Amino acid sequence: MNAVSQRLSGTVIECLPWQRVIDLYDAPATVFFLDPPYADGDQSIYSYGFSEPDHLSLRERLRNLAGRWILTYGDHPLIRDIYADCRIQEVHRMRLINMAARRQYTELIITP
Repeated sequence: MNAVSQRLSGTVIECLPWQRVIDLYDAPATVFFLDPPYADGDQSIYSYGFSEPDHLSLRERLRNLAGRWILTYGDHPLIRDIYADCRIQEVHRMRLINMAARRQYTELIITP
């Protein structure tokens, strides 16, 4: 457990609107891990749901970061389109959060 504690010693987890997190922490040494609401997901379960303009706004903001970023999304045509100039890796796995809706799905891991 000590190794985990040491590895995460510089990690900050926030529960703020994503714009505010970027405003607070963007710097060349920062790595952002972003997991926004999925384009085809139930937006009502989030404190800050995402509309299409929100997805586009996030993409524009990521273009201008001083830091680096890793983004995860469900596989959706809108997301593939707006991140077409990025590296997109597909990961196939079981959805386990909602046991009633348990099924295989494709998640995208996106990096610049």
